[in-house]
Amino acid sequence: MSAEGAGGDRLGAALALERLPLAAAAVFRTDLRTVQPASDPPLAPTGSVTMATPPVPAPVAAAPVADYFPLSRALLEAVLADRTSDRFVCELIWPRLGYEPDGSGTWSAGPATEASWRESFPIAPQLIAERPASVALTRSIPREHKQLLKQQLGFAGYTISELYPRRTRRATAVSWLLAHLAGRGESLPEGGPLPLLLELPADPVIGHPGDLVVG
Repeated sequence: MSAEGAGGDRLGAALALERLPLAAAAVFRTDLRTVQPASDPPLAPTGSVTMATPPVPAPVAAAPVADYFPLSRALLEAVLADRTSDRFVCELIWPRLGYEPDGSGTWSAGPATEASWRESFPIAPQLIAERPASVALTRSIPREHKQLLKQQLGFAGYTISELYPRRTRRATAVSWLLAHLAGRGESLPEGGPLPLLLELPADPVIGHPGDLVVG
Protein backbone atom coordinates (compact mmCIF):
# COMPACT_ATOMS: atom_id res chain seq x y z
CA MET A 1 0.00 0.00 0.00
CA SER A 2 1.32 3.44 -0.94
CA ALA A 3 1.97 6.15 1.65
CA GLU A 4 -0.85 8.20 0.12
CA GLY A 5 -3.30 5.34 0.44
CA ALA A 6 -2.31 4.65 4.02
CA GLY A 7 -2.75 8.31 4.83
CA GLY A 8 -6.22 8.29 3.31
CA ASP A 9 -7.21 5.31 5.37
CA ARG A 10 -6.06 6.98 8.57
CA LEU A 11 -7.97 10.16 7.70
CA GLY A 12 -11.13 8.22 7.01
CA ALA A 13 -10.86 6.37 10.30
CA ALA A 14 -10.33 9.61 12.14
CA LEU A 15 -13.44 11.16 10.56
CA ALA A 16 -15.50 8.10 11.41
CA LEU A 17 -14.17 8.26 14.94
CA GLU A 18 -15.68 11.73 15.42
CA ARG A 19 -19.13 10.24 14.88
CA LEU A 20 -18.76 7.54 17.53
CA PRO A 21 -19.71 7.87 21.20
CA LEU A 22 -16.90 8.82 23.49
CA ALA A 23 -16.53 5.33 25.00
CA ALA A 24 -16.33 3.69 21.57
CA ALA A 25 -13.90 6.34 20.35
CA ALA A 26 -11.54 5.45 23.14
CA VAL A 27 -11.40 1.91 21.87
CA PHE A 28 -10.70 2.93 18.30
CA ARG A 29 -8.00 5.33 19.37
CA THR A 30 -5.98 2.37 20.58
CA ASP A 31 -5.39 1.62 16.90
CA LEU A 32 -4.40 5.17 16.07
CA ARG A 33 -2.52 6.18 19.20
CA THR A 34 -1.23 4.31 22.21
CA VAL A 35 -3.57 6.17 24.64
CA GLN A 36 -5.72 4.11 26.99
CA PRO A 37 -9.00 5.44 28.48
CA ALA A 38 -8.93 6.28 32.15
CA SER A 39 -9.80 3.25 34.24
CA ASP A 40 -12.40 3.21 37.04
CA PRO A 41 -11.14 2.88 40.62
CA PRO A 42 -10.80 -0.75 41.73
CA LEU A 43 -13.86 -2.26 43.35
CA ALA A 44 -13.75 -3.88 46.75
CA PRO A 45 -13.86 -7.68 46.59
CA THR A 46 -17.34 -9.12 46.66
CA GLY A 47 -18.54 -9.80 50.20
CA SER A 48 -15.97 -7.58 51.90
CA VAL A 49 -17.68 -4.19 52.04
CA THR A 50 -15.78 -1.85 54.33
CA MET A 51 -17.94 0.23 56.68
CA ALA A 52 -16.91 2.96 59.08
CA THR A 53 -16.82 1.80 62.69
CA PRO A 54 -19.07 4.01 64.87
CA PRO A 55 -17.39 5.59 67.87
CA VAL A 56 -17.74 3.64 71.09
CA PRO A 57 -19.51 5.77 73.74
CA ALA A 58 -17.64 6.38 76.94
CA PRO A 59 -18.85 4.16 79.80
CA VAL A 60 -21.25 5.88 82.17
CA ALA A 61 -20.72 5.29 85.87
CA ALA A 62 -23.68 3.55 87.45
CA ALA A 63 -25.51 5.46 90.15
CA PRO A 64 -24.82 4.14 93.60
CA VAL A 65 -27.46 1.72 94.84
CA ALA A 66 -28.81 2.20 98.33
CA ASP A 67 -28.90 -1.06 100.29
CA TYR A 68 -31.22 -1.65 103.20
CA PHE A 69 -29.30 -2.24 106.41
CA PRO A 70 -30.99 -5.36 107.83
CA LEU A 71 -33.28 -4.67 110.76
CA SER A 72 -33.36 -6.73 113.93
CA ARG A 73 -34.58 -6.39 117.48
CA ALA A 74 -31.00 -5.95 118.66
CA LEU A 75 -30.39 -3.12 116.19
CA LEU A 76 -33.58 -1.22 117.01
CA GLU A 77 -32.92 -1.51 120.72
CA ALA A 78 -29.46 -0.05 120.13
CA VAL A 79 -31.06 2.89 118.32
CA LEU A 80 -33.46 3.48 121.22
CA ALA A 81 -30.55 3.26 123.68
CA ASP A 82 -28.67 6.00 121.75
CA ARG A 83 -25.79 3.69 120.81
CA THR A 84 -25.65 4.84 117.15
CA SER A 85 -25.15 8.20 115.49
CA ASP A 86 -28.12 10.24 114.34
CA ARG A 87 -26.85 9.93 110.78
CA PHE A 88 -26.96 6.14 111.00
CA VAL A 89 -30.60 6.33 112.08
CA CYS A 90 -31.38 8.48 109.05
CA GLU A 91 -29.63 6.04 106.75
CA LEU A 92 -31.81 3.22 108.07
CA ILE A 93 -34.85 5.13 106.86
CA TRP A 94 -33.80 7.10 103.79
CA PRO A 95 -33.49 4.16 101.37
CA ARG A 96 -36.77 2.76 102.64
CA LEU A 97 -38.38 6.09 101.71
CA GLY A 98 -36.87 5.82 98.24
CA TYR A 99 -34.03 8.29 98.69
CA GLU A 100 -30.82 7.47 96.85
CA PRO A 101 -27.18 8.50 97.47
CA ASP A 102 -25.31 10.35 94.74
CA GLY A 103 -21.86 9.29 95.85
CA SER A 104 -20.96 12.62 97.45
CA GLY A 105 -22.78 12.06 100.74
CA THR A 106 -26.05 13.64 99.60
CA TRP A 107 -29.24 11.61 99.35
CA SER A 108 -31.94 12.79 96.97
CA ALA A 109 -35.50 11.71 96.25
CA GLY A 110 -35.59 8.89 93.71
CA PRO A 111 -38.27 7.30 91.51
CA ALA A 112 -39.56 5.24 94.46
CA THR A 113 -39.94 8.24 96.77
CA GLU A 114 -43.59 9.07 97.43
CA ALA A 115 -44.76 12.40 96.02
CA SER A 116 -45.47 13.87 99.46
CA TRP A 117 -41.89 13.26 100.57
CA ARG A 118 -40.37 14.27 97.24
CA GLU A 119 -42.22 17.59 97.21
CA SER A 120 -41.59 18.45 100.86
CA PHE A 121 -38.05 17.07 101.07
CA PRO A 122 -36.34 16.73 97.65
CA ILE A 123 -33.11 16.24 99.60
CA ALA A 124 -33.28 13.55 102.28
CA PRO A 125 -34.20 15.32 105.52
CA GLN A 126 -32.39 15.04 108.82
CA LEU A 127 -34.98 12.97 110.67
CA ILE A 128 -33.47 13.52 114.11
CA ALA A 129 -32.13 17.08 113.85
CA GLU A 130 -35.12 18.62 112.04
CA ARG A 131 -38.52 18.75 113.69
CA PRO A 132 -40.61 19.04 110.46
CA ALA A 133 -39.05 15.86 109.14
CA SER A 134 -39.74 13.98 112.37
CA VAL A 135 -43.34 15.21 112.37
CA ALA A 136 -43.78 14.03 108.76
CA LEU A 137 -42.37 10.64 109.73
CA THR A 138 -44.81 10.36 112.65
CA ARG A 139 -47.77 11.21 110.43
CA SER A 140 -46.75 8.65 107.82
CA ILE A 141 -47.07 5.74 110.29
CA PRO A 142 -50.40 3.97 109.62
CA ARG A 143 -52.77 4.03 112.57
CA GLU A 144 -52.89 0.24 112.78
CA HIS A 145 -49.11 0.12 113.31
CA LYS A 146 -48.66 2.92 115.84
CA GLN A 147 -48.43 0.53 118.82
CA LEU A 148 -45.75 -1.76 117.40
CA LEU A 149 -43.01 -0.09 119.43
CA LYS A 150 -44.68 -1.32 122.61
CA GLN A 151 -46.10 -4.56 121.20
CA GLN A 152 -42.92 -5.86 119.56
CA LEU A 153 -40.14 -4.26 121.61
CA GLY A 154 -41.95 -3.77 124.91
CA PHE A 155 -40.86 -0.14 124.84
CA ALA A 156 -43.05 1.97 127.14
CA GLY A 157 -41.23 5.25 126.48
CA TYR A 158 -38.39 7.22 127.98
CA THR A 159 -38.33 8.42 131.56
CA ILE A 160 -38.79 12.07 132.36
CA SER A 161 -35.01 12.56 132.62
CA GLU A 162 -34.56 11.06 129.14
CA LEU A 163 -37.12 13.18 127.30
CA TYR A 164 -34.84 14.97 124.91
CA PRO A 165 -35.82 15.66 121.27
CA ARG A 166 -33.01 13.42 120.06
CA ARG A 167 -34.36 10.50 122.07
CA THR A 168 -38.05 10.94 121.30
CA ARG A 169 -37.31 11.31 117.59
CA ARG A 170 -35.34 8.07 117.75
CA ALA A 171 -38.44 6.40 119.13
CA THR A 172 -40.39 7.81 116.18
CA ALA A 173 -37.78 6.46 113.78
CA VAL A 174 -37.92 2.97 115.29
CA SER A 175 -41.73 3.04 115.27
CA TRP A 176 -41.66 3.93 111.57
CA LEU A 177 -39.21 1.12 110.80
CA LEU A 178 -41.43 -1.41 112.55
CA ALA A 179 -44.44 -0.13 110.60
CA HIS A 180 -42.45 -0.39 107.38
CA LEU A 181 -41.67 -4.05 108.12
CA ALA A 182 -45.27 -4.78 109.00
CA GLY A 183 -46.51 -3.10 105.83
CA ARG A 184 -44.28 -5.40 103.80
CA GLY A 185 -45.47 -8.47 105.71
CA GLU A 186 -42.01 -9.09 107.16
CA SER A 187 -41.20 -10.19 110.69
CA LEU A 188 -38.53 -8.69 112.91
CA PRO A 189 -35.65 -11.11 113.56
CA GLU A 190 -34.07 -11.19 116.99
CA GLY A 191 -30.51 -10.73 115.80
CA GLY A 192 -28.63 -9.46 112.81
CA PRO A 193 -25.74 -7.24 111.73
CA LEU A 194 -24.89 -4.32 113.99
CA PRO A 195 -22.79 -1.23 113.32
CA LEU A 196 -19.96 -0.32 115.65
CA LEU A 197 -21.95 0.62 118.74
CA LEU A 198 -21.04 3.91 120.38
CA GLU A 199 -20.79 4.80 124.02
CA LEU A 200 -23.65 6.79 125.43
CA PRO A 201 -23.09 10.48 124.63
CA ALA A 202 -21.77 12.57 127.49
CA ASP A 203 -24.52 15.09 126.75
CA PRO A 204 -27.65 13.45 125.31
CA VAL A 205 -28.94 16.87 124.21
CA ILE A 206 -25.93 17.34 121.92
CA GLY A 207 -25.47 13.71 121.02
CA HIS A 208 -22.49 11.95 119.53
CA PRO A 209 -19.55 13.66 117.82
CA GLY A 210 -20.74 14.63 114.35
CA ASP A 211 -24.44 14.70 115.19
CA LEU A 212 -26.18 17.83 113.92
CA VAL A 213 -27.63 20.40 116.25
CA VAL A 214 -31.22 19.49 116.99
CA GLY A 215 -33.74 22.14 116.12
